[in-house]
Amino acid sequence: MALCALACCVWYCAAPALAAPARTLRFEQLNVEQGLAQESVLAIVQDRQGFMWFGSQAGLSRYDGYRVSVFKNSGTDSASLVDNWVRVLHVDPVGQLWIGTDGGLDRYDPAGRRFVHFAPLETAKRGSGNRHVRAIVDDGGGGLWIASADGLQHFDPASGRFTVWHHDAARADSLASDQLNALARDKAGRLWIGGSGGLDMLAPGASGFVHHATAGAPEAKAGAVQALLVDAGQNLWIGLPGGVERWSLGPAGPDGKRGLGPEQGLKGGRITTIYQDGDANVWVGSSVDGLYRWLPAADRFAQYQHLDGDSHSVADGLISSLYRDRAGTFWVGTWYNGVSRVDLGSGGFARMVKVADGASTLSDNKVRAIAEAGPDRLWLGTNGGLNHFDTASGEAHTYRFNAPAPPNQRDDMVTALWRGGGDALWVGGRDGVHRFDTRTRRFDKRKFSRGDADSDIVRGIFGDRAGTLWISSRGGLHRLDPASNAFHTYRHDPADSASLADNVVRPVLEDRAGALWVGTFNGLDLLDRKSGRFRHFRHDPADPTSLSHDEVHYLYEDKHGTLWVGTASGLNRMERGADGTPRFRRYLRKDGLADDAVSAILGDDGEHLWLSTNSGISSLDTRSGVFRNYDGSDGAVEGAYFDGAALRAADGTLYFGGFNGITGFSPEAIHDNAVAPPVAITDFQIYNKSVEAGRGAYPGLLTAAIEHTSALTLDQRAAVFSLEFAALHYAAPQRNRFAYRLDGFDRDWVVTDASKRFATYTNLDPGSYVFRVKAANKDGVWNDEGATLAITILPPLWKTWWFRTLLAAALLGAAW
Repeated sequence: MALCALACCVWYCAAPALAAPARTLRFEQLNVEQGLAQESVLAIVQDRQGFMWFGSQAGLSRYDGYRVSVFKNSGTDSASLVDNWVRVLHVDPVGQLWIGTDGGLDRYDPAGRRFVHFAPLETAKRGSGNRHVRAIVDDGGGGLWIASADGLQHFDPASGRFTVWHHDAARADSLASDQLNALARDKAGRLWIGGSGGLDMLAPGASGFVHHATAGAPEAKAGAVQALLVDAGQNLWIGLPGGVERWSLGPAGPDGKRGLGPEQGLKGGRITTIYQDGDANVWVGSSVDGLYRWLPAADRFAQYQHLDGDSHSVADGLISSLYRDRAGTFWVGTWYNGVSRVDLGSGGFARMVKVADGASTLSDNKVRAIAEAGPDRLWLGTNGGLNHFDTASGEAHTYRFNAPAPPNQRDDMVTALWRGGGDALWVGGRDGVHRFDTRTRRFDKRKFSRGDADSDIVRGIFGDRAGTLWISSRGGLHRLDPASNAFHTYRHDPADSASLADNVVRPVLEDRAGALWVGTFNGLDLLDRKSGRFRHFRHDPADPTSLSHDEVHYLYEDKHGTLWVGTASGLNRMERGADGTPRFRRYLRKDGLADDAVSAILGDDGEHLWLSTNSGISSLDTRSGVFRNYDGSDGAVEGAYFDGAALRAADGTLYFGGFNGITGFSPEAIHDNAVAPPVAITDFQIYNKSVEAGRGAYPGLLTAAIEHTSALTLDQRAAVFSLEFAALHYAAPQRNRFAYRLDGFDRDWVVTDASKRFATYTNLDPGSYVFRVKAANKDGVWNDEGATLAITILPPLWKTWWFRTLLAAALLGAAW
C-alpha cells in the first residue's frame, strides 16, 4: 500500500506497479538556537574528516553533531575569514576546503584553524564584484573554475594565478553577461556557465564561449540561469526563474531538450539550487514552494513543503542549498530558518499526520483504531471522528456521529473499528456502537447492552468466524448478533470465580482452534462459550512463568499458532508445559523491548513480530529473541501508540496508530544505516578549560588543532585533563554510542552514550599512554578503528633522573 507523506505532502519515492509502502521524509532541524551563525544557510559541505560546514550571511559554522563552532571575519586577525557573507563551500579532490565569500576566495587550514586568502588582480578598475564568489567547480586538473558577480575566473592553487573572462560587447563569443550564478562541468570537460544573460558553454582549450538559448529566452529575466547540474547520466539540468529544463548532452553538445514545469508537479517560483545525491536522486530547491525530488518512473516531481504545525517538515519554503553527506544524511539549507536534515541511509517508515489547516486531511492526530477500506484506503478512528483516508493522495474525509448536540458538546471520538460484511463498518466510541454504511455514509446506532454508561464506553470490536460481534467496554464484554440485534453481556461477579475477571475489557481474539481469548484489566481470560464460564490467567509475583502483568492491551496469534499477549508491563509468549498447562515467557525492557507497555502486535511474512509501545516501535526476532527498536529519528511518528490501534493490510503493510499520527511501513523495506561513523577528538581541556593551539594559558602545548594532533606531551601543570570526542555521523547524533580507553591506565573499554562524550583523567603517573575512542551509529554499526592520541606524562622536576643526578653530585660535593 502506498503511504502518504502528509508530513511533507508527497512520497519519497513513486509507487511501482505493485504498490509498496514508501517512506516519507521526517526532518530534524538545526538553527541559531543550536549555535548556527545565522538563519540563512547558503552553502553546505562535509570536509575530509567528516565535519559539516554551513555558510551564511553572518559567518561560517562547523558542526560535529553536538556542537557548532562559528568562524567570522575579525579586523584584528588577518588569518580570520575574509568576509562573513559565505555563499559557496567546496571540497576539492585532495580534500581542501574552499570558501567563496563576498570578499573573495579562502582556503581553510584545518591544523591551525586559519584561513588563507586569494583574490584576482585585474589591471582595469572594475570594483569588487570579482570578489563576490557565486559558484566553484573543479577543472579536472587540480584547478578551480569560479563564477563571480563580475565574470568567470580560473584559479591555479599551485601558482596562485587567476585567469579572468568578462563580457565584451565587441566580441560575440565573450560571456553573455558578467553577473554569474552557477557552474557545471560535464564528462567531456565542457564548462557550463549560468548567469543573468543566460547559458554559456566553454569547450576545453577554447578561448570563446558558445551561447545557448533556454526556453525562457529571449526575455532576459526569464532566461536568467539560477542553477546548473550535470547528472550522472550526462543530462544538464538548468534552473530558471520559472522552472527547470533538462538537456541531454551528446559528444557534440545538447541533443535533446525538455522543459519541466506544472505538468510535472513543479509549481511556480524561482529555482534556487539543483543537486544530485549519491543514489542518483535529483533534488530541486525553489524560492517559494520548498523542496522537490524528481521521480523518473512517475515522470514528475514530488514536493516537500514547509508545514506550519509540523516541526518535522522542511524548515522553510525558500531553499538555498542542498547536500548529502557520506553516511546518507540529506541536508536542506533554507534562507530564513537554518538547515533541515533527514537520514536517507536507513528507515523505510512513513509518518502520516494532520496537516495544519488542511481542508482534506486527518481530523486529528490521535489515531485510536484502524481498519482496511480497500486498496490504498484506510478507515481511521480518531479523536475527531471517523476518517476515510486515501494513502496514495493523502486526502482524508471525516464523518461524525449523527448527534443532535452542537459541535462544542458533541463527542466525536472513535475508539474501535471492525470491518463487517458488505457495506458494514462497525464503529465504537464513547456513546456505544454504530453501524456505518460505507456506501451511504450514514451511521446507525445499535443497542448492545442495558444502557449503562460504562458499557457505552467501547474499547474494542471483534468479529468471530461465525459473524458474531464481541464488544469490549468499560462495563463488560458484550456479544451482539448483527442480524437479529440479540445481545448478551458478560460481567464480573465477585461471588463467581468463573465470571469475567474484570469489567474493563480490551482485546478479544478467536484463535485458529476456535477458542475465544479476552484481555481485561485483571488478566487474560479464556471463555467457554457453551457454559459461559471463564478460565483466568493472571500475574503471580512468585511465578516467573505467569503473565507479566494483569492489564492486557493486545492479543495476537502468529502463523505457528502461538499466542502473544501484550500488557502494560511486557510482552508474553504463551507456551504449553509438559502437562499442557499454559506458561508465559516474558520479554521486557531489560531484554531489549523499547518500552514495557506494549500497545499492539503484528507479524510479518518472516519470523518477526512488530510491536507498538509507549516509546516507539520494536521488532522482535522470534527465533533469537533479539529486539530492534525504532522511534521518530528513524522516520516513525513520535511518542506513544494507542492500545489496539494496529492493522496488517492485505498487501502486508503494517500500520500503527499513535498519539501523533500513524506509522506505516512494509517490514521488508526497513533497513539500517550501514555506514560506520568517523570519530574525532574535538576538544582538550586542562582543569575544565579548553586548550587551543598557540593561544591561551598553554600556547605551546598544541601545535595544531586537537582534531589534527596525534601526540601530546604533558607536565605537572596538566594534572587534571579531559578529552572530548564526537562521532561524525548525523543520522541521529543523540543515539550514537562510544567506547574509550586509555592504554596504560584503563583495563577495559568505558562505554558511554552521546550525553557523556568526554573522558577525564587525574594525576596519572609519568609514562606513555595511548587514548583510544571508537563509536557506533544509531543502528549499532561500529567504527572499531576510531581515533587515537598518544600522551606522554612527564615526571615533575624533582623526579627526573638528571635532577636527581645533579642533586646527588651536589650533596657529594658538599660532603667532600
